[in-house]
Amino acid sequence: MERTSGSGFIDLTRLPDNLLDYIALGDWHGTKQVGTKAWYAGTPEPDRFAKSGEYDPGNILVVDVEPGGEPRVNSMHVGKLRWAQLSLDVSGATGVQAAVARIEKAVGFGVDEALLRLELSGSVDIAAAGELERVLQSQEARLLRLKLVDRTTVEPGEDELVSLLSSADHPLVAKVTERLLAQAEGEGDAAAIARIGLRDLHAAVESQPGARVAAAKSGGRIRQASYRLEDRPT
Repeated sequence: MERTSGSGFIDLTRLPDNLLDYIALGDWHGTKQVGTKAWYAGTPEPDRFAKSGEYDPGNILVVDVEPGGEPRVNSMHVGKLRWAQLSLDVSGATGVQAAVARIEKAVGFGVDEALLRLELSGSVDIAAAGELERVLQSQEARLLRLKLVDRTTVEPGEDELVSLLSSADHPLVAKVTERLLAQAEGEGDAAAIARIGLRDLHAAVESQPGARVAAAKSGGRIRQASYRLEDRPT
């Protein structure tokens, strides 16, 4: 900002200090002092997710000046929008519930004035993946904006795979499950659709009477499969 060459830059040392009471600068979106008399007021509302602690938007400057003296500058926060950022691991039996609590704490009240950049990681089973999807849909409807970076993987639990692959009464379910598992391990839209299909198929099987009893009687260990929920179609 004090560079001596290039378009748009001012060398503050070359300005006649005795003739200037205050220098108001623009184009920097955070409040910042760059000289004894030179300030960037920044934007009165934050307009992006902060990348560093030095970025201080959402203020106005109240400046008192006297000829020949240094200005008295007071920064007043007036911004209402809240730009929150969270990075959460949703692994474990209570991972999704813990994530919800962290989100609520981050955005607080007045969610219609909150924007959230949410980065998710970790591994969840099919049931937790469905719960996570419902949570994200709810938050997206409430928040002014939800920017999601989803790096979670879905690893069906053993009981979930047993219920899908070991149904003697419904051999077609097992065949469809095997095909969906194979497709879900790939990438792209087809894989994403397969993951959603696997989750919905599991929900349908679990809703049938006696599904849990049949799964418990089947015995044996079922191979584990994991896949990503990234790039889900909308």
